[in-house]
Amino acid sequence: MSNTTPECIDIKEYLWKNQSDLTSLPSTMSVFAVIYSFIITLGVLGNTLVVLSVIRHKSLQSVRNMFIVSLSVSDIVISIVSGSITPITAFTKIWLFGEFLCYLVPLFQVPFT
Repeated sequence: MSNTTPECIDIKEYLWKNQSDLTSLPSTMSVFAVIYSFIITLGVLGNTLVVLSVIRHKSLQSVRNMFIVSLSVSDIVISIVSGSITPITAFTKIWLFGEFLCYLVPLFQVPFT
């Protein structure tokens, strides 16, 4: 038996160096851009319709529906913030949004994942 200890390898670093990264391909970026755009648009439009319908119709203004409006507003914020920052960071492989957002964005992304 050998007395050498096995070298500890960081899995992210190993995969970055030794595996092909399909997210860097323009075709992959295009497909995911369309998918993300569709999901963000549906999320924002659908939740906006919920908020507007409860605001416009007095018969819908109950405690239960106000809770649903609150959830819709938070979903709009999460869709816009997390839905736009995640693909940009995934494709560029660097953080472009400053140190403050580096600490703030994970607070929004936790419910999104």
